[in-house]
Amino acid sequence: MRLIALDQAVIRLHTAWLTRVEKMSGARRDAGMETLEKLILGAVVLGVAVAFGTVFKGTSETLIDRFKAAVGA
Repeated sequence: MRLIALDQAVIRLHTAWLTRVEKMSGARRDAGMETLEKLILGAVVLGVAVAFGTVFKGTSETLIDRFKAAVGA
């Protein structure tokens, strides 16, 4: 019975290894990099928004009010 359990463990390990190799070398290997790029872009956008708020010394509510007044909403 222990040999069957050992065989199953080896099969699971081999399957996990093949899955990992496929992720690293397959067509979707850049998907992780795209996620990293999105996180970096999000951090940059957040930094620009904070800098904009700091420069114009406005809160989000006053900025929204100014925007609404500018577009006539």
